[in-house]
Amino acid sequence: MVLPATQDLVGAELQLVDRQNREAALRHVVEAIESDYDYIVVDCPPSLGLLTLNVLAAANTVLIPIQCEYYGLEGISQLLNTVRLVQQNFNTRLAISGVLLTMYDARLNLCRQVAEDAKEYFGEKMFVTPIRGTCGSPRRRASASRSSSTTSSPSGRRAISPSRRS
Repeated sequence: MVLPATQDLVGAELQLVDRQNREAALRHVVEAIESDYDYIVVDCPPSLGLLTLNVLAAANTVLIPIQCEYYGLEGISQLLNTVRLVQQNFNTRLAISGVLLTMYDARLNLCRQVAEDAKEYFGEKMFVTPIRGTCGSPRRRASASRSSSTTSSPSGRRAISPSRRS
């Protein structure tokens, strides 16, 4: 079962604020269904709020994705601190199952440096194969993701119009 994070979760954190035993809300739901599944994968928002705390309190393991970009390693120390706090206070069985590099492009020095730093810190927890990203700058990636539209020329031929983006 995969439980993806969506925009529908925006109000969920506010609903949890006043709830008693709020860090265990998801754990109770997962405990009721976990015997029906081999794996339950929960996608967390990129923040360390109550929703992520709930997921960590309910999980057996955590998979840490690291973007191979400038700030890719910045939030990892906060996440590791949160994992330690959850292990001490809410979920002693929580373990880091692995670390996965994302947006990886071996041609970029920054990507290679982030990968080296992560491998040095996490060692055997690192997955061997990174998830590749598209090449180039964020601006180039954004323009590459736009599709060209086609228009008819006055002669009736179809022409690609790179200036018109959909």
